[in-house]
This record gives sequence, structure tokens and C-alpha cells, in this order.
Amino acid sequence: MEKYLGKKYKLKSSDNFEEYLKFIEVGLLSRKLVTSLSPVSVLTKNEDGSYSLTMITPIRKVVITFQLGVEFQEDRPDGIKVSLSDERVESFASLNQKQSLQKDGDDYVLIYDNPDGQRVIKFKNGVEFDEEVTPNCISSADKTTFKMDFLGKTYIKEKDENFKEFLVSLGVAEEKVNALVSFDQKNCLKKDGDDYLMIFNNPDGEKVLKFKNGVEFNEEIAPNVNSKTTFTLDGNVLHQVQNLGLCIINIKREFSADQLIMTITTNLWDGTARRYMKPV
Repeated sequence: MEKYLGKKYKLKSSDNFEEYLKFIEVGLLSRKLVTSLSPVSVLTKNEDGSYSLTMITPIRKVVITFQLGVEFQEDRPDGIKVSLSDERVESFASLNQKQSLQKDGDDYVLIYDNPDGQRVIKFKNGVEFDEEVTPNCISSADKTTFKMDFLGKTYIKEKDENFKEFLVSLGVAEEKVNALVSFDQKNCLKKDGDDYLMIFNNPDGEKVLKFKNGVEFNEEIAPNVNSKTTFTLDGNVLHQVQNLGLCIINIKREFSADQLIMTITTNLWDGTARRYMKPV
């Protein structure tokens, strides 16, 4: 470990860090602030045998001093002091958390669980409300707003990974493959009353799929080629399953403010294709 001491490491990228902060119930505003920063981290060893981890950002410097294997109290990103025992850590680590987003009239209901039980949050799209982040905790993070900002936003293809290989695995003709790969496809998900519209285009023109969340319907993929298709919207992730009988295609669309990532797999192909799209 000595070779890492005193060196500066700057955050390059993160995977699921905001989801982790949400899991430990850090409030929305604090989550957004923390995930927007690129801290520089330095680990040093002190004369008494303890260690100090220093994290530097443009707005704050945080120093955490600790002994290896010894529990201590730490300030959370939102300022709340926490001290997790081994038992509490194990309860979070072993929990298979479930999340569900449901429609309730004009409202939405977000249901998820943690070691203390199930939480149910009812909200209107884009409307601020009071949320108890933790018991008896009053902070600026208690004002929460859920926004599905991706609804109605159009995204256009920026780059692909293995998309051509995916099309070839389906037996698509070479001319058609080349047309689809070179085409800058657009995707847009819209709300239409209790239904949703998935709007996208291809070299043959625009296609609009109207669906209810989680309800199977018949989709014409190509002339004389039909599938039993189901869309399931879970937060900012739209899952699409196209069941053609022998072949099942899974498409996962992950929406964010500045990107749409499509991940495509099938039961007849070992690869994974991805399409990266940016807002128009």
C-alpha cells in the first residue's frame, strides 16, 4: 500500500454512484452536487499509524482520518453524521433492493425497500414536495422534485458498438445492414394520457409505437415479421422485449439529460450492441 501514499488521484468516471447515494438516502440536492464534482483524492499515513484520506473539490476539502479496521463517525455528503456498525453495513450489503415506478392517475408512485422496510413516495412530474430523507432529519434536501425530463426529448445517434454485428446475427441483408448502420437514427419517448409513444425513424421513414407500461402488444418489425412486444418503464430506464418466437430481442434504453444509451442483446447471439445518442 505504501506505493499509493501521497499520490493525487482525480476522478475520471463513475458507475452507479448516484444510485448508491440514493440507496443510503442522501437527499436529491446533495446527490446532484456531489455527482457534479471531480474530486482529487490523496491518501497519507500519519505518525501515530492512522491514515488520512483527503478529498479536494473546488468548493470544499474533506479530510477523513481513520485507523484500519476501527469504526468511526463520518459526515455524509449532505452533512448528516453517520456511523455504520458492521451489522448495519452487512444489512445494506446483503439487501437485494427492489424499485418500482407505477402510475396512479395523474401521479407517480416510487416504491423501494431498504433494511428498515419499504418506502413509498408519491409525486407529480416536476412538482416539488416535502420528503423525509431520514427520520427526524430536516435539511435543504427535504425539498424533492422528480423530473422525467427525457419525456418528449429527441435523441440522435452519435456512435455505435457492435450494431452491425447484431444486425448480421439476425440475418439482415448486407445492403440493409449498411443502410441501418450509416443512418443517424432518432429516438423520442412521449407521454400520451395513460399511454406512451416510442417514436423513432429508420431509412424507410418514421415509426410510432403506442403502448401501455408493461402490457404486451403486436408489433410489425418488418413486412411479414411480427413480434409480441412489451415495453416496461422503470424510472429513467425503458426495457423493450421483442418476442419473435425462436428469437427474443432485448433493448434497454437508459435516458439522462445529455445522453441515451441503447443496449441490445438476443438469445441467439453472444454479443452486446450499444447505440449512444445525444439530444437534438
